Amino acid sequence: MSSGLKNLKQAEIFSLLAMMFLLMIGYDKVARGTIPPGQPVGNGPLFPPSIPIPSDDLSFETAKALPKGGPASLKDYIEKNVVPIIEQQLKDYDVDMIEVVGHADGTSLPLSSRGNLDSDLLNQLARSDLQTLSFDAMVKKFGELQAGSNTDLGLIRALIVVKTLEDLRREGKCDCNVAAFRAYSAGQLYLPGAEPLAALPDQSSNESRRRIEIRFTKWNP
Repeated sequence: MSSGLKNLKQAEIFSLLAMMFLLMIGYDKVARGTIPPGQPVGNGPLFPPSIPIPSDDLSFETAKALPKGGPASLKDYIEKNVVPIIEQQLKDYDVDMIEVVGHADGTSLPLSSRGNLDSDLLNQLARSDLQTLSFDAMVKKFGELQAGSNTDLGLIRALIVVKTLEDLRREGKCDCNVAAFRAYSAGQLYLPGAEPLAALPDQSSNESRRRIEIRFTKWNP
């Protein structure tokens, strides 16, 4: 092997080791919390921190999909308190999808509760008059869906917030040019707070667990 080829291979090995060392330092900083949430290591994609909407700001009654105060109160809160944060996050980060996650407490729904999401949810979304209904009427239609579980409740709550954001965007009150909104449910699985702690078995009514979380991601990272 010529000395030139040998030196070239040594240079390639050195470069690879240096890159691995830098990546290890970067991930160590993330693990220790010295890199702020949402910041990249190297040239990775940017994902901003989630927007938690605590029950103190947007509260739900036990086993109810609509927040206290009804559709008008919900829309006013989202427009004034959530939309400005969303708009800023979309400017600061390379993301184009908004995910809304609904949470519930562990209260058992009555045994007589028969959920109708399997039969009626997609029918509601496919209504030909959905876009012509007033906002209040549209939200109340989704609020009439019958939840058969806390997972159902979380999904309906998230869907109502998604429809609120879509309506504000349609009115020009939310500059959120994203590829899609998505509604998800976490049911009663996670407790409030920064750490994703799984909840212990607890069937008591707990308003703090009935909440909404908004996350950002890429449609096609």
